[in-house]
Amino acid sequence: MELLVGLGLVSLSFVGVWWLGRGIYRRLFFKKIVARYTRNQDSKPVQAMVAALEENSQAEFVELANKATTNDLRELKNRGDVADHPGRVAVFPGYAKNNPSDARAQYLYGSYLVRKAWAARGSGTADTVSDSDADKFRDYLSDAQEALQRAIELDPDMSDAYAEMLVVVRGAGSKAEARKLFDEARTRFPSDIQLHQNMLLLLTERWMGSDDEVLEFARTHGNSVAELACLIPFAHLEVWRGSDTDIGTYFKDKKIRAEVKEAFKQFISSSDDGQQVQGRLDALQYFACAFGMMGDNKNGKKAFKKMKGRYSSAAWNMWANPEVLFTKAKLAAT
Repeated sequence: MELLVGLGLVSLSFVGVWWLGRGIYRRLFFKKIVARYTRNQDSKPVQAMVAALEENSQAEFVELANKATTNDLRELKNRGDVADHPGRVAVFPGYAKNNPSDARAQYLYGSYLVRKAWAARGSGTADTVSDSDADKFRDYLSDAQEALQRAIELDPDMSDAYAEMLVVVRGAGSKAEARKLFDEARTRFPSDIQLHQNMLLLLTERWMGSDDEVLEFARTHGNSVAELACLIPFAHLEVWRGSDTDIGTYFKDKKIRAEVKEAFKQFISSSDDGQQVQGRLDALQYFACAFGMMGDNKNGKKAFKKMKGRYSSAAWNMWANPEVLFTKAKLAAT
């Protein structure tokens, strides 16, 4: 008996030392851990396209873009530097101009202009935007709308072009216009994650809607299509973002916690059709973020595991230093 007690104490001591050592390691090498968790994780096709852009090689980029999958293009579009690298300034406009009948060329140019528009506007409220920046914003969005509309006409099955068009409407359109566009697109793409997220964002209070509309939209679509259950944490994070409530306090609400947990169960039960890899990765970021704010490390660990080591700034870019927040949440859950 004494031997068993002794072995138990040794075991507990070992665990204690291990936890202490791990904590010290994480503190001392935190920056390296952040870099390891969030360093460039682009797929090889995207890495090649980015290299072509950096070399300002339009011919090479076009060849690669023509071979790229839908997910490769989504991954490329989501890169934070898509709007400001000199190579993009030369390549995307030329690609679209030289390929007027190519839906991909028009879509990439349009999505590039959308990001240029938001980069010119900035992230502040409307009263913080100068007249000159507001003019640039409108001009870029107008050109983006033309390019995206051409892409849709050339390829009505390009869901990403519809999703990007909703971003244009959010900046320079009306709610009625957005609903009409969304309803048209939803009949074609009933489970597309990015399309529904962009419509939900447009319905937030800071744009064209209200908290009630956001939550109703998320519940209507998220409870009817398993792949769209990710709209639930996305909606709650957006509602919190527009409130004066501390995020930890917001996610203490038992009903909200239960709703997010149930949505997670539904989402991970859904199948991956192979075309929404980036969308599903982003969706998992929202779940992980919500669980982190809840202090629900058990479900957070499941969400991070589902990411398979991948990182995207979705969800985390609501704050400064998204990579740091992502890393802290991941460390807490593992």
